[in-house]
Amino acid sequence: MHARHGPADVLRQVGRTAKGVPLLDETVTGYARTLGEDHPQTLRARSQLADRLAALGDREPAGVVVKRTMGCGFGRLGESPRGAEEWLVAQRLVMSRHATSSHL
Repeated sequence: MHARHGPADVLRQVGRTAKGVPLLDETVTGYARTLGEDHPQTLRARSQLADRLAALGDREPAGVVVKRTMGCGFGRLGESPRGAEEWLVAQRLVMSRHATSSHL
């Protein structure tokens, strides 16, 4: 799984985000399968996938990924309402940042 995540990040850094999205999607699937849907590593990878999709202007798929991540994340973060609230604010910030940059 790490073998796919690293190249996806390198592709993003060199401006080839679209090429890395399938690798990141495979990473999310692998983490979910082996670590569980609500594992922090799965949630982090899924959040990164949403960020990359939003960066590409794929807001609808990004929104679906964010909602799925929220559903899993609140199960994990439910014990800490402040943590859940901070995480949700961060996700909204990511989506709004990409919405703003796509209109420039």
